Amino acid sequence: MLARAKEVARTSTEARKHGCVIALGSRVLSVGVNSRRNHPGVCSEPESQASFHAEVAALRALHTTVDFSRLSLYSARVGVAGEPRMAKPCSACALAIELLGIRDVNWTEGV
Repeated sequence: MLARAKEVARTSTEARKHGCVIALGSRVLSVGVNSRRNHPGVCSEPESQASFHAEVAALRALHTTVDFSRLSLYSARVGVAGEPRMAKPCSACALAIELLGIRDVNWTEGV
């Protein structure tokens, strides 16, 4: 599923390409990419406030009645050449994931 998350990340229009897949076993239930929501000039913290993170986008798109503890989340970031980059969820995304009860969280690692 990390390979699928990397494919999703490549579709992001942002400079830092992040993608996220939420799955139940081998079945993809939701995907998300990072995207702009505010102009960086109107934010006090542009890195965290100017975009939706891929994890949040995937969580928002998730429509299921399945117990979230059965789900797996895969977060990926790719560089310009498609190489994997570190995609560990930020503290805010990690908290949202934890509060929802998703325990199986995976991410790409890299430079």
